Amino acid sequence: MGYSMGGFGAIQLGCWAPEAFDAVISIAGYGMGTQEPTETSGAPQPKGRRVLEWYLDRHVPKLADVPIVWGVHCREDTMSSFDDVNTIIDTVSETAYRSRKRCHSQMVEVPAELANSDYPKRRRDAASGHGYFNVTLLKDRSEEILFTDLRNQLSRSAKRQRPRWDIPEEPESTANWKREQNEFYDPPSKRWR
Repeated sequence: MGYSMGGFGAIQLGCWAPEAFDAVISIAGYGMGTQEPTETSGAPQPKGRRVLEWYLDRHVPKLADVPIVWGVHCREDTMSSFDDVNTIIDTVSETAYRSRKRCHSQMVEVPAELANSDYPKRRRDAASGHGYFNVTLLKDRSEEILFTDLRNQLSRSAKRQRPRWDIPEEPESTANWKREQNEFYDPPSKRWR
């Protein structure tokens, strides 16, 4: 779970190691590339769109191996694109459906009136719509927006088989490998006797 750049990190980590997570939740996050125009995103187009398409084809489908993938975002957010995250979540849903994987992916929309709720009242009108950290994660409304449904979904999602950490694995050493591959292998410890 991460907010803004942390949301980007949550998506990235979920793509690189999906077996390590029971849930990936990106709050006000983003992916690589964007479909937003240069005027609003600052990313050069059409390159930004090509990067997003590459990201959606190459990395995002791996998120379908995570039991829960959510995007939590506000449409009023001008710092990170609601539509880009929605596209990522849709890609995960399609991949899970096509490959018959049990992945619950959804977009949780933060109400527009809460978009700038982290800022003092005098700054809310001029703010970017990216200030909803407290209301989604810490304050009373966070139960309603995020945590009640998340707890519910975690209790219903597929349980993962975890490796037992208390049982040490047999170390894979080069000496063992050499011994197995070459019956005439003479380890250095015997040579100097």
